[in-house]
Amino acid sequence: MGRSSSPARSRTGGEVGGEKRIEHSVVREETPPLNVITIAPNPTQAWANVTYSLTKEPTNGLIEVKDATGRTVLTERLAGKQGQIVLDTRSLAKGAYAVQCSSEGVVLKVDRLILQ
Repeated sequence: MGRSSSPARSRTGGEVGGEKRIEHSVVREETPPLNVITIAPNPTQAWANVTYSLTKEPTNGLIEVKDATGRTVLTERLAGKQGQIVLDTRSLAKGAYAVQCSSEGVVLKVDRLILQ
């Protein structure tokens, strides 16, 4: 059998015994946008500012404050994909509450609010 006139290649590229070159590839993962709510001040005593940023325009969007039993104690409507709502918490008892953001009955995000 005859030999080929072209030089042998290694697995890393280049000729056997010659200069080696390693190819690098970069894998970039796209992070999907997230629904975000921020509550400040937290803990609070009299009011809390809820800032929200959603990935989609909400349909029948709500911010609901729920007590430890899951009962809704405050409800505010969302106005667009981004916004700010001030919650008057003076009528609520001290403790931990869930602040739930939803659209068409689907919960998008939940965060905790502490009343002192």
